[in-house]
Amino acid sequence: MEHKLIPFGKYKGQPLEQLQNDPSYTDWLLSQSWFAERYSGVRTIIINNFKENHDSPRHNALQTRFLDRQFAFSVATAAMGWMSWDEWMKQVDAYKEKCKEKAEEYFEWNNFSINFEEKGWDVVIRAKYEAANRDHAIYWGGTCGIELKPVIGEDFPSVLRQVKSRKSRNAAVIIEEFVATSVNFSDVKAIFSSSQISLLRVGDIKILELPLCFAE
Repeated sequence: MEHKLIPFGKYKGQPLEQLQNDPSYTDWLLSQSWFAERYSGVRTIIINNFKENHDSPRHNALQTRFLDRQFAFSVATAAMGWMSWDEWMKQVDAYKEKCKEKAEEYFEWNNFSINFEEKGWDVVIRAKYEAANRDHAIYWGGTCGIELKPVIGEDFPSVLRQVKSRKSRNAAVIIEEFVATSVNFSDVKAIFSSSQISLLRVGDIKILELPLCFAE
């Protein structure tokens, strides 16, 4: 971004960072349809670099959606590639039956939590279901750190670096829009995946039924 110049308007020819000092102007730009159509790359940089640091309404609205436990469960399951709940319950039932046949004591434990603004993540989701006897256990779930970006596009390398710097093996970037002309979403998603980071659009996430054990 340090080499980009503003190609229009009252700051034409000045470094793009200049826009950060004029929030009323950037708010006006973001409300203009011509700006989104002609300068999608600049628009993405404004949203991701100049707005979210000040808790932009769009970012906050996306973060608030994670108060819905069903939505959070669906996002984490898609991002982490967890086994479907129906398949997991079949495994639990089979495990429970084996314990019964062997007259072994059987235990179950589960937890589902959603935390905000934790260790640099916008959202952290922890989901775990454990089925066990005294000597052995099977598990479902894990921990998912989530970075929220309403829009990404040409600036995707900086987003990738930002998330990789946290050195988490269970990371996801959730977006609402992908706006770029030089790359397509599938290729960028593959680049993130090569670093073990899931990149998902909200509109592509299948909303799953929330297990009763995670309802409260």
